Amino acid sequence: MPDDSAHRINGYSHDALYWYERRGYLRALCAGDKQTWDAFVVAAAPLVAAVARRVLAANKLGNDLLPDAVQHVFVRLSANGLQLLKDYDPARATIASWLAVTSWSSTAAFVRNSDMPRAANPPFSSPPPAPGRSPGPRCPGAD
Repeated sequence: MPDDSAHRINGYSHDALYWYERRGYLRALCAGDKQTWDAFVVAAAPLVAAVARRVLAANKLGNDLLPDAVQHVFVRLSANGLQLLKDYDPARATIASWLAVTSWSSTAAFVRNSDMPRAANPPFSSPPPAPGRSPGPRCPGAD
């Protein structure tokens, strides 16, 4: 069996990402080609989600924030005319390694800037008021 550990991060093969590197599609991606961006998002989403899930877990946050964290990573990648992608240097790291580090820092920033509480919310002590009723206790003698 061939050793494909160079193409694995978190146990997941990222051959689809290496396709971008090998075929020179990063130029089209950085040029703003919509079709290439859409295909890149599909190829990168499993890695971005795996890294974001680990950052959220390390900060004791649930997977309910995962879609927002993943979206934050892709928004950051596409910001400023795709500047982060344009700064990627294949001589320093593989695309998957670079994306994992970028996903980690972007998700950490998402957690830092999030106004979500760090601990789970306690359950409601009582159900919300029925529509048309005012919440809270009634004043004595008010009818």
